[in-house]
Amino acid sequence: MSEQARAFWVVEPGCGELRAEELALPASGEELVVATFGGTFVDNSKKCHATAFEKATGATVKYVLGSSVQTMAKLRAAGARAEFDVAYMDSQIVKQAKAARMAQPQ
Repeated sequence: MSEQARAFWVVEPGCGELRAEELALPASGEELVVATFGGTFVDNSKKCHATAFEKATGATVKYVLGSSVQTMAKLRAAGARAEFDVAYMDSQIVKQAKAARMAQPQ
């Protein structure tokens, strides 16, 4: 089963767009691990995204906190065995991840 969502993508510094994305819903009881920034960023992510996601899917959201540089270092070290499913990173770090084929191109 899948669902469609709208996501905001930063396509270059200062420029973004909304895109439709297919989402595969996790099975009940699964866990979605999100690498993200700490502080108010993670607090707002929990409020604005995780609560509704958990209610809709029955899955839980777990956060791994760190900067974009730390997240990229974890990707490089772990390769395909990264500890997270989704990552928030600054646009320049995302460009590096795409160039190194460590992020899905969009």
